[in-house]
Amino acid sequence: MIQAEPDATKNMETLNSIKVRGSSGEMAPISQFVSMKKVYGPDVISRFNLYTSIKVMVAPASGYTSGQALQAIAEVAQQNLPAGFGYELGGMAREEAETSSGTGRNK
Repeated sequence: MIQAEPDATKNMETLNSIKVRGSSGEMAPISQFVSMKKVYGPDVISRFNLYTSIKVMVAPASGYTSGQALQAIAEVAQQNLPAGFGYELGGMAREEAETSSGTGRNK
């Protein structure tokens, strides 16, 4: 990791001119050791058990129980998630599912 003043990191040209110490001890532009290219992507990638994941928080609508909400989640997931995708319950929902079904896990 390299830490630098904001002016030194404002574009690729200034990044490539940052000096680092080489194996001989002399300072050289970092571009002699690495090549950089601009890429676009998320700042943070969430993972669960090493799989890319998203967190979805739900609450049952008025008049519905949490058990009914869990059943609806299972049905929607089964009908709509592509092959290779799954979901994991967390928090109180996981505890409730484990108590009622023994797993709390659906893949």
